[in-house]
Amino acid sequence: MTRVLSALALLLAFAVASPVCAGFTLLQDFALWQQASGPYTTLDFTGFPNNTFITDQYADLGVTFLDGNDVITGPSSLVFPLDGWGLDVNESATMDFVSPQYSLGVHHPGELRIKLYWQGSLIYASPPLPGSGVGFFGGVVSTVPFDRAVIMSPFVNQLDVDNIYFGVPAPAGAVVLALGVPALRPRRRRI
Repeated sequence: MTRVLSALALLLAFAVASPVCAGFTLLQDFALWQQASGPYTTLDFTGFPNNTFITDQYADLGVTFLDGNDVITGPSSLVFPLDGWGLDVNESATMDFVSPQYSLGVHHPGELRIKLYWQGSLIYASPPLPGSGVGFFGGVVSTVPFDRAVIMSPFVNQLDVDNIYFGVPAPAGAVVLALGVPALRPRRRRI
């Protein structure tokens, strides 16, 4: 056990000291993403009138939407089963964060793609995530910060989004996840 902890401490020190070493973990299970993300903020799009164009409504939570053509829609429990409200994305939704983030998650009924940026440079682009009906989730946990995220449908110019989540877990937790949680499992001793 001491060796495992020493190895993890060494890997964590290397990851923190080496900004070039980036790791991104793509998760399609909300519960696993929650565990990896740690504390997070939820954008549920409730409390606004139907057909509201989203821009700075969540500025107090540290995020603004730049495109100006994405619309808060509801109520519709068929499209947005979590709370009846969501976002109709026209081509893509670009979010700028006031502080660096390390995790992003999206409940979505259709196909989804996530791109993450740091200071204007693309640092991650997910493969197309499946979706055809309600209940799909896609999320990324990163070992490096990002300050902009873009979500879009990889195949059509429209995407429905139920909820968006973002957070700042301890980067060490993201490194452990990127390296693989099985490394923390106790080994069986042979007798």
